[in-house]
Amino acid sequence: MPVLPPRPRPAMLARPPARLLSIGLATLLSGLLGPAPARAEQAPPWQAWPVRSATGDARSDDAADFAPLTAGLAGVRVLGLAEQTHGGHEEFATKLRLLRHLHETQGFDVLLLESGFFDVGQLQQDVQAAAKARSKASAARASSWTRGAPGNVFYMYSKSVEGQALMAYLDQQQAMGRPLLVAGIDSQHSGLRSQQDLARGLRRALQRGVGGARGRALAEDAGWQAYARQLNTLFTLSRQAPPAAERQAFLARSQALQDALCAVREARAKPGGAGWWCRVIRSMDAQARSLWSNGADYQRDQAMGDNAIWLMEQLHPGRKAVVWGHTVHLARGFQRDPGHLQAGEVMHRQWGPAYQVLQFSAAGGRYLDYVSLQEAEVPAQPPQALEQQLAREHPGQAVLVRASAPVTLPQFAYEYGQGGVENSQQPGQLGRHWDWLWLLPSISPARMAP
Repeated sequence: MPVLPPRPRPAMLARPPARLLSIGLATLLSGLLGPAPARAEQAPPWQAWPVRSATGDARSDDAADFAPLTAGLAGVRVLGLAEQTHGGHEEFATKLRLLRHLHETQGFDVLLLESGFFDVGQLQQDVQAAAKARSKASAARASSWTRGAPGNVFYMYSKSVEGQALMAYLDQQQAMGRPLLVAGIDSQHSGLRSQQDLARGLRRALQRGVGGARGRALAEDAGWQAYARQLNTLFTLSRQAPPAAERQAFLARSQALQDALCAVREARAKPGGAGWWCRVIRSMDAQARSLWSNGADYQRDQAMGDNAIWLMEQLHPGRKAVVWGHTVHLARGFQRDPGHLQAGEVMHRQWGPAYQVLQFSAAGGRYLDYVSLQEAEVPAQPPQALEQQLAREHPGQAVLVRASAPVTLPQFAYEYGQGGVENSQQPGQLGRHWDWLWLLPSISPARMAP
């Protein structure tokens, strides 16, 4: 008779799992001790530090105020100071105060502005040439940021009272022998220097052989004048595309110039060199494609990010930089589509955690709309919004905030929720699109200089 295998025991007779034992014990204790207390609310995924006045003047307590930020910037090479709108007085004043601290104590000695690559580059060369003059008087007559910026640097940075305070600080540091090296990252050009000098300066550079024999030929052939005329139209920021044949001829010459200039191997990058002119041509190409497609082929931000990378990797290798611009350009993770990245995402993909962004926001107040130059109210937010929660926790107080995880609460991202010219972007979040938040309890409008 065959031996049968052991009969399995019914499941109900098996040893109760530990989970059932724990449930039974919990039930018994609940009956003896009464209901358990309610679970404490989960701590928010951010830390906030109160900070003092928004004044742009140097202060003895700056080091203590900025200690959390200073500690958090270990290993950071490029820091974006991101403004939601170009028209908040307290935003500008706080950014200037931060710039002072970062430049004078933390070794950030490059300032990248949201302004034309060519225009700001020319002004920087002028200022450096003036600094080499034999006397302070001749240097003052030659050039300064205060004198040269209006008409060449983005108007909210050069024609507002707050922007002019930034230009005065640049002149002060230059005079003291500890200059900030200033560059423009914007691929969009409309300044006086572009209008007056870009086309003819490019031609002279090509004739000198900056782009080799091929570049020299491009400066002398029959197509040069048509190319130069299109450049001059682009400086007006006209969105009127030329006829298809003219458009194709311009873009073909742009590519030929890039082929001639961008392939040159330079021992050291310098303003006016082949690499520098390569960035100028690529910027103008991006400007043409963006304007002529009415934004459908928006190349401006990709070129902005590439300009910043070239400046820091080629012209200023090893240095640390502050980027001063609009949030929609500086935040990481923004894109119009996979083929059209915003500048902050371009920089983030290049530098990873060595690129951080500090966002500015306000719980209320008014600001100057930089397009219409009319004052506007900061819109009301729901009570659960990030800014409103922080304002309740720190009434009347500015706070510096850092998140350990993306904050999914409602929050302002750019234009204080008004959409504005960049309304194609997704809502931004602390911890995902920027690393830090500087919350102001209220802002007032920037003022245009008389």
